[in-house]
Amino acid sequence: MRAAWIFATLMLVSCAHEPLAVAPPAGVDFSGHWRLDTADSDDPHRLVQADTGRSADSSVGAIGEAMQWPGKDLVVKQIGGVVAFSSDGENRVYQPSTSFARDAQGGRRRRSERRCGWSGKSLLVEAAADDDGPTIEERYQVSADGAHLLQTIRPAGSDRGVEFVRVWNKVQ
Repeated sequence: MRAAWIFATLMLVSCAHEPLAVAPPAGVDFSGHWRLDTADSDDPHRLVQADTGRSADSSVGAIGEAMQWPGKDLVVKQIGGVVAFSSDGENRVYQPSTSFARDAQGGRRRRSERRCGWSGKSLLVEAAADDDGPTIEERYQVSADGAHLLQTIRPAGSDRGVEFVRVWNKVQ
C-alpha cells in the first residue's frame, strides 16, 4: 500500500512540471557578449528588504544565492539548444533535458539537481534544493530587438512572492 502511495505521489509531482523542449524555436540565439545594466535591473538589497517579515519560507535566501552568478560581464555561446555561460572565470553549460539531473559542479552551491530546457523563446533552468529550500526557476530570454538578455529568478511554480529581474545589454 505504501509503495502505491509513493508511486502515485511521484507521478503527480512529475506531471506538475512545465513541459520543456530540447531545442529553441528557429531564430532564438543567446550568443554574444553581454554587460549587466544595473539601472534597469532589480536591486537585490531592496527586494530582500521589501520581503523581510512577509515570507515564511526560504525563497528570499534561495533567490539571493541564485543572484550571485553570473557577474557583470557575461559571454554566452549557443549551439542548437545547448547554452554555455561564462562569467567571472566560471563556466556553466545548460544541456536541455526534460527531467532533473544531478549537478556535477557541486562546490559552494546548495542546489544539486537541475532541469533545463526551452519554454517558447525562454531557456528555463530549475534548480532543486538539496535541503528543504524551494526549487528556484531562472528564465533567460533575449528581447525582441536582440539588444538585451533578460534573466528572471523566482521560486518555481509560484506566481506570488519574490521575483528578481536582471538585464544585460549586448556589447557590440
